[in-house]
Amino acid sequence: MIKVEDKKLELRNNELFQSELAREVFQFVSASVVALAFYVSSEMYWVTALGIGVVVYSIVWYIESLGRGAAILQIMLLIAAFQWVLGPIIAYHLEGETLKYRMYVSEKLYMDFAVPAVIALLLGLRFISTRVNLAVIATYIKNTGLESRYAYILIFIGLFIDILVPYFPRSLLFVAYILAQFKFVGLLYLIVAEHRFRWLFTIFIFLLSLISSAEHGLFHGLILWSALIFSYICIAIRLSRFGKLIVLTTSMALLIALQVVKADYRAMISSGIPENESKVSLLIDMLLGSFDYIQSDSSNVDIASLNARLNQGWIISAVMNTVPQNVEFVEGETILLAFQDSLIPRFIIDKRNVRVSDNFEKFTGLNINKKTSMGISVLGEAYVNFGSFGGIVFMFFWGILIAIIMKVIVDISKTHPTIILWVPLIFLQMVKAETEIVVVMNHGVKTIIVITIFYLETKKILGWRI
Repeated sequence: MIKVEDKKLELRNNELFQSELAREVFQFVSASVVALAFYVSSEMYWVTALGIGVVVYSIVWYIESLGRGAAILQIMLLIAAFQWVLGPIIAYHLEGETLKYRMYVSEKLYMDFAVPAVIALLLGLRFISTRVNLAVIATYIKNTGLESRYAYILIFIGLFIDILVPYFPRSLLFVAYILAQFKFVGLLYLIVAEHRFRWLFTIFIFLLSLISSAEHGLFHGLILWSALIFSYICIAIRLSRFGKLIVLTTSMALLIALQVVKADYRAMISSGIPENESKVSLLIDMLLGSFDYIQSDSSNVDIASLNARLNQGWIISAVMNTVPQNVEFVEGETILLAFQDSLIPRFIIDKRNVRVSDNFEKFTGLNINKKTSMGISVLGEAYVNFGSFGGIVFMFFWGILIAIIMKVIVDISKTHPTIILWVPLIFLQMVKAETEIVVVMNHGVKTIIVITIFYLETKKILGWRI
């Protein structure tokens, strides 16, 4: 009997290996064909064409991963490829640029660094393989009743803290921010466990988030959580590849429309809107109007302005234009300080009081409004510390570090299964392409501390295990 079971397990593992290998080949071939097509059919610089291949690979890897697990690493690579490679390609090859949001170095100089660096990040992320069986987690949640107790409390905490955030002291705002995100984690409990009211809760929570985003004119958090939770939804509804493409295409159209109207919308809500009109209805009207505008007069759409938010490469190019010509390479200084500020308690050493934009102004030579926060990104930090070649090597090890963190969490999930559902919250800043290492490390470390304290207290008081 044992031999029969062993044989079945071996056959199952072989099937998984062959299926994974087939997906790997499909991803590589898709990227290679597109890159070669661009290189052959145009006069595009070959590294730029390779960059388009990397973008295609990131898209295919993300789509193929949906429905098979939490696509955290795939989203990270997708955002990096879009903002560090695709955005700059659009800026270099389409007419029009804004005064500040432009590429400051030649295409060859930028692409020779950015494209290999993103490939290095990809290799690092894929260096360690991790598999998550959400079916096991779903069974655990159902058997322990967490979907009807723990999930509700998490959602309640998140919604309650949303209301109280304006009354929190400044020193506790980060804790309040993390607690407010608990509503999304609670939602994941319901989705994975196939709770009968999971879609009602999904609509309710995202509708409230849309209202909040419309109220403040800030949509980044809503977009990011939508992408993160979508990977779990695909598992729950077993969405086909065609269905994924439809959803992603629609989402891309909405993002473009949002980019078209965002500046005007913020200007309107800051100046005041009519009392009989809500901000959500105004936003929807403007989005619908943008679709009509793009469709009827696409020739006058300002591509440069649309690309300004996508393209984070302009910041990295400004860094490359300043370092080492005007500012010397710092040889690991910002990275060491980031780890120091994140990992060593304040009572042991005096920590710096810094703004997110300090590195931006120092390493780009550009001045920005004091109310605006801009970072040079992990890729920018890799360059200012180690230059082009060293920066590429650093991105590989950065990818490995992230993959190791994911592997550790997956290993912990063998004894604490639902910790996987907290991964999106832990990685919320890591997946962004514009954040610097100090922001990534601070968010990750502090979030893990908050989650750990919450787990220990709920276990002690209520006897629950996440």
